[in-house]
Amino acid sequence: MIILPPEEKKDSPVMKWTFRVLMTLCIFFGLVLFGVKILSGTSDSHRRGLEQAMSNVFATKLKIQNLQAFNILPQFMIDAENIDAAGGDFEATNIKIAFSFLDLLMEKGIIEDVQVKDARFAAGIVGPQDLMISSLKVVPATTERAAYADLSGNYGGTPLAVKIDLTQLPRYRPAYRVTKGAPLSGTLGSFSLTGVVGLNKDDFQEINDVHLYLDGKEIATGSILLKPVNRKLALHITFSIGKTTGLATYIPSQSHQTFAFKTLDLKEAMSADAAWLKILNAWHDDVLRMSSATKGSASGNQILFSAEHIEGAAEGSRIEGRFVYADHHVSGWWKGSLSRIESAHKKMPYQGDVTCAIFDLAPKGNRWISNYVLMQLGGMTAKGKLEIDKKMALVKFSLDKVSEGQSDFGSDFSTLRAHAKELDLEAQSVCPGYGLIPAAAPADTPKP
Repeated sequence: MIILPPEEKKDSPVMKWTFRVLMTLCIFFGLVLFGVKILSGTSDSHRRGLEQAMSNVFATKLKIQNLQAFNILPQFMIDAENIDAAGGDFEATNIKIAFSFLDLLMEKGIIEDVQVKDARFAAGIVGPQDLMISSLKVVPATTERAAYADLSGNYGGTPLAVKIDLTQLPRYRPAYRVTKGAPLSGTLGSFSLTGVVGLNKDDFQEINDVHLYLDGKEIATGSILLKPVNRKLALHITFSIGKTTGLATYIPSQSHQTFAFKTLDLKEAMSADAAWLKILNAWHDDVLRMSSATKGSASGNQILFSAEHIEGAAEGSRIEGRFVYADHHVSGWWKGSLSRIESAHKKMPYQGDVTCAIFDLAPKGNRWISNYVLMQLGGMTAKGKLEIDKKMALVKFSLDKVSEGQSDFGSDFSTLRAHAKELDLEAQSVCPGYGLIPAAAPADTPKP
């Protein structure tokens, strides 16, 4: 009988790789647990690390006085007290924010909690006034109402409140997200606004079906697009006020704004109880508090405007201009093409290209009254009088004089010259015959 040696047993490839995978998973989870232990906590090293990370994100040095809680997995959560930024640009009594770590990693736009108490953004960060957030929190859903984010505070002392409906997700921990079509509402002083959340992308957020109210009365409709301009928060506001329609680009942290009208109805704009004037008065006086905000400012607010079409007392197209709005004057220029103009002066042409139009107004009580309004049209120069009654929301304009050729009617252009750079007078070649561009200082003659 032949005795054969026992058959050598070979390891199963399936078992071998199963063992390797299990060992890899054990090592991985061991490292994760070790990392969580190291990364999570409230020690001084955790606080300093979090300060550095937040400083890098917000591009300013942040200081956290007290770190109440800091966790990475399974929930990413920060609870910090007494936070402030270098230079006093920002401070907050308490900030608590929580996400599912996986939601945060996959950028799902889902939040589990947010609470902010007594946060202040210094003037110049979000416009010319301090923004104070007394409270920002998520209010869970009830049988009577959907979940919503609730913000209350003030802007430069003007009461502010905002509510946005949230979708509450059925999870073991409450989670919320803002979805398209969610209603929102807000109040700022005498203004109130309603709308619905629109599309959200990496670089913009839409708010549609916007209705703006002043003292409870609807005064404008449109939509808002929140999209940065030169890395600054900007509101691109598509608006409709009666027949007047257009797009306003408002950058809260800057004093340079743009109004592009598709249609500008002069009859409506210059009627008694003009809606646009009511909006500007309430915004500048009650919200921005222009009398104090611009005091001592050399440049004031710079406004660019254009209109594809104007109608009413005058009809025309391709109108563009620029003006500066400060506490002691409103000065600027415009140009374009007129197809019809109402005038009691027989010498005044009724149509043509406006080659030069400049104006300067000064405040007198509740009114703004022009020092001059000059316009060159068809070889003639006209001088008009413009009066804006802020209290009555009334605009009056009349032509006083008409002269052949160019005439300054003894007007003082010193304010325009002082704002030559902001008004872009040289590049736009504004009224070259009036010498509005300050003469350059003579260069030193080199010695032989």
